[in-house]
Amino acid sequence: GHDEEMTMNRKLLAAATALMVFGPAMSACAGERPAGSPKPEMTVLEHYSKAPFAAVPSLPECTRMTGMRGNPAEEPSTLMVQMDGGCAATTHWHTANEEMLLLQGAIKAQIVGQPEVDVRAGAYILLPARSHHRFRCASEEACILFLVADRPFDVHNVGEHGKEISAEEAIRAAGRAR
Repeated sequence: GHDEEMTMNRKLLAAATALMVFGPAMSACAGERPAGSPKPEMTVLEHYSKAPFAAVPSLPECTRMTGMRGNPAEEPSTLMVQMDGGCAATTHWHTANEEMLLLQGAIKAQIVGQPEVDVRAGAYILLPARSHHRFRCASEEACILFLVADRPFDVHNVGEHGKEISAEEAIRAAGRAR
């Protein structure tokens, strides 16, 4: 039910937050600093292929993430997502607007009720807040997405008729969609 889904959302957010330790060390926000505090440093990831992607327990095994900036459970954040070739994300929505840049691979993306779109490496995608959408990595090579969420990044999985389903049900459905 809804309480079960909320629990799974909290687990997903906790797992994503835990992934933040794998991300590069992030500097403090620009602005006033307390006396004696270190100066902010630029963060550089040499190449996206060197990102320390890790599995997230409430997502299919073919999807891995790493945190780049912010705590996705509490604030706007930046993540990178790696999906194996053929991996599918079932229909879901987020409270946040989801902006993505496809760095590698090819995906098929769709907002429910609209035509499916073929997206190639180098493309920008905006999935508006609360839009029911799905996508899959359509290439043999892994798909790597640079993702920015403008609010906390929750995941609400939905079934065929638009009703919320548990993360476990969504993972089973994603396995069938491969």
